[in-house]
Amino acid sequence: MVTDQTFAVSSRYFKNNKINNNSHYHILGAGITLWITWQLTTIIGIFLGSIVPDEWGLKFAIPLTFLAIIVNEFRKLDHVFVMLISGISSLIFFDIPFKAYIIITPLIGLLSALLIIKFKEKK
Repeated sequence: MVTDQTFAVSSRYFKNNKINNNSHYHILGAGITLWITWQLTTIIGIFLGSIVPDEWGLKFAIPLTFLAIIVNEFRKLDHVFVMLISGISSLIFFDIPFKAYIIITPLIGLLSALLIIKFKEKK
């Protein structure tokens, strides 16, 4: 039941409702809602999928899904900075052996976030 989208919706709820003892039901409800939506849209896709041009494939849908998750984080400058550092590092390390950029890039992003937090604490 926990997917990227469910976690994104629920983490915002958890931040705003720290006292609620039944907050775990929020992530369960979000997961069930997402699962039902997934099943319904899969059925719709089976019948209407022939309308989408073959050259589009899923190359446009997957990045849009993740962009929808992070679009709210663009309001905070430090989050934008971490996203830029992560994106640039993935481009720089893309050609290293064993596709290790998949591991290195998040580590660089986490390190940059840690440095930003430490810098803010000193102020």
